[in-house]
Amino acid sequence: MYDNFDKILEGAKKVGPVRVAVAGADAITLSVMAKAKESGIAEPVLVEDEDRVAQAAEKAGVSIDLFEIVTAPDARSVCTKATELVSKGKAAFLMKGHVPTPEFFRAALNPDAGLRGERQLSHCFLFTTERSPRIKIMTDGALNVSPDAEAKAVMIENAVSLLLKLGYERPRAAVLSGTEEVRDDVQASLDAAELVRRHEAGAFENAVVDGPIALDVAVDIESARRKGLDSSPVAGKADILVTPDLLTCNIAAKCIYHFAHARYAGIVVGARAPVVSLSRADTERAKLDTLALGVLASRL
Repeated sequence: MYDNFDKILEGAKKVGPVRVAVAGADAITLSVMAKAKESGIAEPVLVEDEDRVAQAAEKAGVSIDLFEIVTAPDARSVCTKATELVSKGKAAFLMKGHVPTPEFFRAALNPDAGLRGERQLSHCFLFTTERSPRIKIMTDGALNVSPDAEAKAVMIENAVSLLLKLGYERPRAAVLSGTEEVRDDVQASLDAAELVRRHEAGAFENAVVDGPIALDVAVDIESARRKGLDSSPVAGKADILVTPDLLTCNIAAKCIYHFAHARYAGIVVGARAPVVSLSRADTERAKLDTLALGVLASRL
């Protein structure tokens, strides 16, 4: 079972090296790729202007000879070429390096690029903290801006499918709202009630789904007990946190890693190949964990 990032890194070493198309390169990205190559995790194919790669390699203190380079002059062509490498089977998965997020997803999610299937895509933010050492998923802070109940259903299915691959049994999904009350003026609570109704009717058979539920109840059993809500099947043990919208998830994720010093990774689920993505501002450790997650996901 891959329920923490050390296990994911070890798993990636066992199944690697795997070819990964990396869109854009800065010094941190190259440092991560050099470590991944040397440890046998990945065989990076860098898509970037060759002069920029050389400058980044010098800054990172790594040899440019470590990498296969596909030259592209600007961010748009970098993202397009990297996506093509994966869609044509020349790399097992796609990773966002140092390129703007909108350009990356515009290329990766283009219906003509070959990575999108019929299924809706969603982004999963995986994280652990000192207080919560088992990996949890928060979704969706990157792709689905204002998801309705139908979109949230797919987000749950995508997150569940990822955790099942990582060895979880019947992951527990908490559909978050401000309180546990279903209110006509709080759309998140209405969506949660609808998703629970579907679950009770047989949907999400490989998971446990409950909501609406507040974040504290979902992740802390003592909070749930104090509120008299510990009978919820996800109280204090949610594996998946389904947020009301993209902004909520994005802000919450950044709070988790800036204030709680979380270890984290990000991946798009539902495409024909894994697409891993974090912010350009993210740390070397986060990029390595994300790369390892992509390697493992491409082989499980």
